[in-house]
Amino acid sequence: MANGHGGKRNGAGRPKKSLADKQMEGMYGKRRPKVLSFPEQGEEYRLEYPKWLNNLDSEFEGIPTIEEFWTTTVEWLEKTGCLHLINPDMIIDYAVAKVRQYETEGVIAASNTIYPSKKGDYSIGVNPAVEVSMMYQSQADSVWDKIWSIVTQNSEKYYGDDPKQILMKNLLSGRPE
Repeated sequence: MANGHGGKRNGAGRPKKSLADKQMEGMYGKRRPKVLSFPEQGEEYRLEYPKWLNNLDSEFEGIPTIEEFWTTTVEWLEKTGCLHLINPDMIIDYAVAKVRQYETEGVIAASNTIYPSKKGDYSIGVNPAVEVSMMYQSQADSVWDKIWSIVTQNSEKYYGDDPKQILMKNLLSGRPE
């Protein structure tokens, strides 16, 4: 129709029921609804640090090791009670990305961040390691966002809002905190 109210459209029809409502009503279509359940491991669940990660460690002095990132992340997740919900590969990805970010920051500090262009004019060239460092930081933030969303959705405790969301809220409101 010309007024846009006829025909098949997204969101039309009866709203879908939540899983909790389906469970309250009992049998749904003569079959039980599927519910994902993870065994409650509690405090007895402990991840062991994979020793093969030592092969990926940094050769730079003063940079935290992958094992240090791994243990601090696992200890924090144990406090939240959500460690058993996190895929260990996510923790590995986060730790490796953070170490690589610190490695590239070490390279940037050892060399110059900004150096004269090779063209001979007065333009300034930026060290390519800056872009690589930003890529590793973005990768680590992406993995951490996934971990954070699992913790906030499944933890019984409140750990506060995501600091990046608070910053964006303040920036968008135009008022300093």
